[in-house]
Amino acid sequence: MYTTADDPAAAYVAGRLRIPHVGEPGILALAKTCVEECGRDHEACKTMALEATYLPRRLVDCSHPHHVRIIETDQNAQGRYIALSYVWGGPQPQRTTTANLASYIVEGIDPAGLPQTIQDAIRVTRALGIPFLWVDSLCIIQDSAEDKHRELASMCDVYRHAYLTIDVARATSVAEGFLQDCLPLYPHVVPLILPPNRGDFPDKVSNPEARAAKVYLGPAHEDKMTHAEWLWGASQTARRGWCLQEALLSRRSLIFTFLTVQLRCQAATQNVGGATHDGRHDFPRLPDSILRPHRPVERGTDEWAKIHQTWHRIVEDYSGRLHSYAEDKLLACAAIAEMFAPVLGPDYVAGLWHNTLPYDLLWCGPQWSDKPRPHIHKDECAPSWSWASFDGQVHYVTYAEEDTSMVVAEVLECTVMLKDEALRYGPTRPAGVLVLRSPIKLDTSSLK
Repeated sequence: MYTTADDPAAAYVAGRLRIPHVGEPGILALAKTCVEECGRDHEACKTMALEATYLPRRLVDCSHPHHVRIIETDQNAQGRYIALSYVWGGPQPQRTTTANLASYIVEGIDPAGLPQTIQDAIRVTRALGIPFLWVDSLCIIQDSAEDKHRELASMCDVYRHAYLTIDVARATSVAEGFLQDCLPLYPHVVPLILPPNRGDFPDKVSNPEARAAKVYLGPAHEDKMTHAEWLWGASQTARRGWCLQEALLSRRSLIFTFLTVQLRCQAATQNVGGATHDGRHDFPRLPDSILRPHRPVERGTDEWAKIHQTWHRIVEDYSGRLHSYAEDKLLACAAIAEMFAPVLGPDYVAGLWHNTLPYDLLWCGPQWSDKPRPHIHKDECAPSWSWASFDGQVHYVTYAEEDTSMVVAEVLECTVMLKDEALRYGPTRPAGVLVLRSPIKLDTSSLK
């Protein structure tokens, strides 16, 4: 049972409706309040909120609603900006190139000519009181291989230092936008007559007259409704490979879903407006020691084991996501690997860590999969012993990592060749060398 915060029934009914009108000024103001409370009240988020942050090389200046332009920042510039995570859905109708960069800086960009998702992102950025927005299609020169190379190498910093990331989970393309009303989930409306309150309940508002109220009936959890299951599963950014690192590296995200708008941070995920959120659908957050490597994590400790297991859970999620190009599979998670390197590294080999290879090799495809053994060809981005060579989602075998007696293999050699030496955690060539030495147990059951 649910009601709205301003309904008389709110004094008696704890459940709140999700906010469907996510683009209304009052709702964006409420979202701003939630973000500010996160930085002020959440212990896990306080320090990050106060940290001085760098600014990316280019940003969209949103401070003037009718004069949007690209700015180029100084190397040591600091400030606040918002990053955008969204699904392109095809070629971008408005993008920065070597030909129009100077014009975008000096003359600016007509906001009306931008795709609807970027227009909406500019509106949200202004509503949150932040002057700058980072959008990949506008802040990276799209026809410059050199600029793409440099900017992709800094993706870890772009999302990790953003004040907030706008996560457009509901749009299949940049043309759709995300501030339109959400679909309703509460079709059963029940009128309610509240009895006169004559002070029998001290915590309630005293009112001698009976009052009309309205409550809504719906499931306690989203997965109790068939079409809600589809809506949650249809989250567009949850299906795309590039979007995982954008979500994981962000200190907090304002997520525009099919159902409502949510704030996700290191402390919790909450529906803006106070509606109940079922956290069973959330994916793991990065451990605090990864987001803020303020102290070393000793190998063999429970904390270290948890971080290593988190890496495996991330690989399981990531491997099932979609990529437009096979060569992006390792590139689109390179920033995540860079964050884990101080703990699990330093040597990273095609999605696995050299220090933990006997464990990292224990991946497999789904048991019900009819996919053949991955075939290596010139377009593949990893050798066959890497999970990145498999076209589909992988799973890791569960094990007790503290039990070192189960490790009987010795790694004699493991080498890969990077496609680009400057991208240490990026794609590799399919040819790789892995040499293990291990005792072999003879199976004599068939000899009886």
